[in-house]
Amino acid sequence: DTLAAMRKRLRSEDQADPRIDLEEAETSISLGDLRRAQNAAETAADKATRLGSTLLSGRSLSWACTALRDLGQPDKAIPKCEEARKISDKIGDKLGEARAITGLATIRQNQRRLELAIPLREEALKISQAIGAKKDVAGALNNLGMIAEDQGNLELAKQRYEQALSIQKEIGDQAESAKTLGNLGELLHQLGDLGQAQRTLAEALQAARGTGSQQTEANTLTNLAGVLFERGKLNEARRTYGEA
Repeated sequence: DTLAAMRKRLRSEDQADPRIDLEEAETSISLGDLRRAQNAAETAADKATRLGSTLLSGRSLSWACTALRDLGQPDKAIPKCEEARKISDKIGDKLGEARAITGLATIRQNQRRLELAIPLREEALKISQAIGAKKDVAGALNNLGMIAEDQGNLELAKQRYEQALSIQKEIGDQAESAKTLGNLGELLHQLGDLGQAQRTLAEALQAARGTGSQQTEANTLTNLAGVLFERGKLNEARRTYGEA
């Protein structure tokens, strides 16, 4: 509620600044307060439109799309992302365009509409690579890895995860590294490389604990316990399950 307290101290003309609402939307997403994020993003978009700030309007619509998607309302989210994509393309905001496309791709991937998700992921990857947005490049590669894994193309999935992880380590993105390491470790488990799977999941666990993400930590502990069980390390497996 720091943002709410800050609003009370702002002059009325300052409260018309959409950047404050956009910051509230981003913060609320990270805290899991999705309804608040949706309201703040839509307010930011409205204010930006009135002020003629097309860039902020597009960015705000992308956050509204994300909030609605995570609220389980894809039919309402899709038009927001499509409008954000249209605006970003029109003004040459390539990063905004890539992220709007990523939003659409995530919805289609969640819907298991892979025939729609794949070209969107590839387009977002291409744009992100062209502008040097490494975090977004890594995210696209990780998501393409998950799609490849779902389709049973495990070697391609492994390649995608390793490419994403290399970039994430280069830029110091520990939170996303933990998730990608988890994906890679579970994939290695499927491939039967139990020793490497254990080492990779142990690294994922260390990264997850470094970021304080309890959900990522719990998921990784569960996967690690499964690998330990298959390796015959039953006491360690039970202890790891207990930690999860």
